[in-house]
Amino acid sequence: MSGIPGPEVSSHLRRCSSSRASFTGNAAIPVCRGNTMRTIAILFFTLIFLLPGFQVRGQVAPTPLPHQSPASLDQRDGALRAGSGSSASPMVPGQVLQSGTFAGLSPFGICAIPSTRTICVTELHGGNTYLYNLDQIYAGAIGVILNPGGQVTTTGITSDGVFLYWLIPGAFPNFWRSGLDGSGPQSLGQVIPPALGVVGDITIDGNGDLWVTDVTNDQYSKHSLVDGAYLGVLIPHPAGGGSGNGIAYREACDTLAIPHNAAGSIGVTEISAVNLDGSQVGVTDLPPIGGFFNGIESVGVGSTGVPSHFIVDNAGSQILELEAINPCPTIPSQGAYDYQVCARPGVVSDEGCAGNLPLVAVDGTVTSLDIPISSNFVLDDVEVDVRIEHPDPTELLITLTSPAGTSITLHDGGGSGVTVLDLIWDDSGSYPGSVPWSAGLHVQPSGPGNLAVFNGENSAGTWNLSMTDSAGGGAPTVVAACLVASSTPGLTVSHLTTPVIDTISIDRFNIVRDIDVTLEITHSFSGDLRILLESPGGVQVTLLNENVTLGSNIDVTFDDDGGGISVDGPGALADFHGESLFGGWNLEVHDPFPGDDGALHAWCLNIDESQKRQICLQQSRTELCQASVAPISSVAVLNDVMTVIDPIQVHDLDIALDVTHSWIGDLDISILSPEGTDVSLLSTGIGYVDGIHTVFDDEGIDFDALALPTQQSMNPQGPGSLADFFGQNGSGDWNLQVTDHVASDDGTLDSWCLGFLDAAEISSAQPLEIEFVVTDDIEVTDVDVQLNITHADISDLNVTLQSPAGTLIVLEQNGGVSSAVLNTTYDDSGLPHATSSLAGDGRTQPQGLPLSTFNGETMVGTWLVRITDLIGGSNGVLESCCLHISGDDPTCVGPTIAATANVYSGNIPLEVAFISQTTGTGPSTFLWNFGDGEVSLEENPIHTFVLPGIHEVLVTMTNDCGSYVSNLTIIACQEVTAGFEVQSAIGLIPFCAEFTDLTTGSVSQETWDFGDGTTTIGLGDMTHTYTEIGFYTVEMTASGICGSTSISKQPNLLFLLQRGDVNADGLRDTADPISLVIWLFGMGSDLQCPGAADVNGDGNLDLGDVLYDLIHLFGNGAPPVQPVGCGSCSL
Repeated sequence: MSGIPGPEVSSHLRRCSSSRASFTGNAAIPVCRGNTMRTIAILFFTLIFLLPGFQVRGQVAPTPLPHQSPASLDQRDGALRAGSGSSASPMVPGQVLQSGTFAGLSPFGICAIPSTRTICVTELHGGNTYLYNLDQIYAGAIGVILNPGGQVTTTGITSDGVFLYWLIPGAFPNFWRSGLDGSGPQSLGQVIPPALGVVGDITIDGNGDLWVTDVTNDQYSKHSLVDGAYLGVLIPHPAGGGSGNGIAYREACDTLAIPHNAAGSIGVTEISAVNLDGSQVGVTDLPPIGGFFNGIESVGVGSTGVPSHFIVDNAGSQILELEAINPCPTIPSQGAYDYQVCARPGVVSDEGCAGNLPLVAVDGTVTSLDIPISSNFVLDDVEVDVRIEHPDPTELLITLTSPAGTSITLHDGGGSGVTVLDLIWDDSGSYPGSVPWSAGLHVQPSGPGNLAVFNGENSAGTWNLSMTDSAGGGAPTVVAACLVASSTPGLTVSHLTTPVIDTISIDRFNIVRDIDVTLEITHSFSGDLRILLESPGGVQVTLLNENVTLGSNIDVTFDDDGGGISVDGPGALADFHGESLFGGWNLEVHDPFPGDDGALHAWCLNIDESQKRQICLQQSRTELCQASVAPISSVAVLNDVMTVIDPIQVHDLDIALDVTHSWIGDLDISILSPEGTDVSLLSTGIGYVDGIHTVFDDEGIDFDALALPTQQSMNPQGPGSLADFFGQNGSGDWNLQVTDHVASDDGTLDSWCLGFLDAAEISSAQPLEIEFVVTDDIEVTDVDVQLNITHADISDLNVTLQSPAGTLIVLEQNGGVSSAVLNTTYDDSGLPHATSSLAGDGRTQPQGLPLSTFNGETMVGTWLVRITDLIGGSNGVLESCCLHISGDDPTCVGPTIAATANVYSGNIPLEVAFISQTTGTGPSTFLWNFGDGEVSLEENPIHTFVLPGIHEVLVTMTNDCGSYVSNLTIIACQEVTAGFEVQSAIGLIPFCAEFTDLTTGSVSQETWDFGDGTTTIGLGDMTHTYTEIGFYTVEMTASGICGSTSISKQPNLLFLLQRGDVNADGLRDTADPISLVIWLFGMGSDLQCPGAADVNGDGNLDLGDVLYDLIHLFGNGAPPVQPVGCGSCSL
């Protein structure tokens, strides 16, 4: 009996009876196979993740930095700052309010946390984000937190007031979130701009969406703040492309602020206010304050209590605060328009500068400079521009006294650590100590007093700038000192000045489709006023006609479409439809009655325009250059002569000039032609450093001394213009004369060039043909042709215009007006040909059919101007020729797209060809997101899916009129392989078989055949109860989602017995108790199913089971006790 398990072992067997067991030796010794170690591991890691404060990545709490105020600040400085919600002076958008030096390396992203008045600025590569007091960025960083991605490229940071959001191109994924102190970093997803460019600055709009700068493709895209997914909205660069990597959201205006270059320029010169649909509603011009701008942030209440922008200047490693447009720039509510131009008439200003500079003051004494202002008006603004060199500006006391005797302190001991005060004192500038005393920044006077104390005084007279040097050791040198006085009263409107005429000039060649007029005027009795608007073409409309209902402050918009009030007439705004925009638009204000006066303050034209294409003949130029490297100094006037040998007639002339000089304001530069005509390119004035690198061209921008180093084309300063040389013989000596009036700064004339236009020759040898290729396939509504021809006799010429459709119009026909010059624009709205002067740069009707004959034809194709000289003996030249074609662009139709595919399901690798069925106007872009992390920009891409799953494919189509998203589902399947195993292959009836599903692949359903005539359908693990003894073959058929099938069949998998069948031969006879006796006494083999031998059901195998079974077999004993549960062979 020693082989029979005792109670302790039996109890153990009962505890393990539900688990799988194997038996060895004479006793049933269970081996319990659990998942204990795996369970312990799961619990271990779960506990770690649930621990308070657990972080995936190490994080350092914000480290306070010592607060260091500039030495120039004392307790008085706090009283000089305008309080929150107020402004110490009129708004000057773009004006620098304060600046600070970046504490780290290469600043890039920036954001504000208004609740704590904190500015956060990221390092591009250093891994740190530095914190600044929003009101005192000049004071340096007050803390630092680590970027979530570590020391990798970090370009963007923004905040919703609860979290910080980070854009980290150096990490994957690149979109992260953290607490406001940098704690708890969490990756959110991958931000991928639609054009797949490099990501830059980011911001969050009022809808909780993320806007991302694509610095590679000059675009701005909207993304989900949850996971960074692209939301299908894309807006373009305000200038079409170029500089500017920043974007900010201005909450009060619901607009985006985007710093960028002006069209045609290189550096960042503007901040555009842009609606969330991409339409531009305002622009702020920036002073030359920095180098390469990156991040931008907008705040509603800046350091002076007014809205402002904070900008990161990467090149200068500084942070600047600029005034924003206030109030919010908006498009008037009467509806959208293509073009707006405004005028604020009546601005009066005068500038005076101290003479005989530079002036070296006597050390330790008071030095006075007199600055004369000749114009007399009532002041409402004064600025003082100086450049003063001194070893220690903290020793200086500088005051300004007006002609009326009012005095204020401009400077009282600031500027520690610098030797130059190069600044503009201005009430709207930063207060003392907030900026470096250099770079021409605007700074408030230190006080007592401010420049506004002069408001209301008369401007004319002598202003006095006084400097006191409080200590010895170095005398101040005044290099430049100028005062600008101004007033903005508006244009006076009275019966004595009537009519008041103000002009807006428009340099656009499009056609008016609709026009609204905004007017701001004050008058004590509006019933006196009659206000007219006249187009460049002479059409007049009366806006107001003695209307007494508008009160004394008139601020209205005239709009025929219901977006404002209607005009009084005669005439209607619709009378301007079809007029050309180009030229001067005149507003006339008539006040014929005495007794009540007023002023015109502002007016705007809001124009919806038909597109007009201006295509001009591009003629070659002859450029002659001279690399002089000649010294420029005050010792002698530099005369540099360039000799033109070949005969050439001057039809148009440009002059390129490269000068190196430390103070351009010292120079006079003029050009003298071989025929003795002298034109001044620039004259002495306020100093501008950095040399001259520009092209003087009458077709360039107006003269701008600040732009001289920027390689822009500009008009000469004058007197004279380059047009004074036209018609002269260009061969001979051209003399460039450079006069340096001041000894302290020298330089060199590096090189200069003369550029002559090579005009096309007209002769009787063959006709001159000019082709203009138009690519716009739109309907023609208007055609003009501008011609400028010099010829001995214009009446020798025939001039025709032929459209791509072959229609021919005679512009000028042999026998016309005899003249040496033809300079006109052929236009159906011009003067009749017979009475027109062709030399007057006016508008003339064609001599043949009207140009409206072309109307209705398509614009696309080649237009041909042919000039034929019918009579020999005299030649001429074509100076210029331009074709102006107008046409309404077709209605902009937003895109639609229906995405289809050649297959929608299949086993991996699955190649799918996608097909786009689209509608919409103009060119479109496509962005496919295949749902597996891959994207494509093709219209009809082919993509191979390598990962199984259900892939939601999205395609976003975008054109100039909007975006459209289509989706479809692709099912990529893994090949199905059926398989299963059973937990126990032998048991007692009734037996619960437990099958483990081992099938792999993309399965849609499984059909089980249990071998007893029973089948079932399901997925995953399966159980089945058998009630009859015997062997059972089990088969499972797996069906794939994509149509494939696989069968797993296991013959005689199960062997099921009844209790009492000890020897497992399928029979109940005396061999069974005999087998048990032999096993009990250690002489038999192992029992296949120990549970079958426990016939009395007491959980033990002993002689009691033998006696129980014998009595049953040979007498009237009870049958074996049936198993309880699922018929396990275990005891």
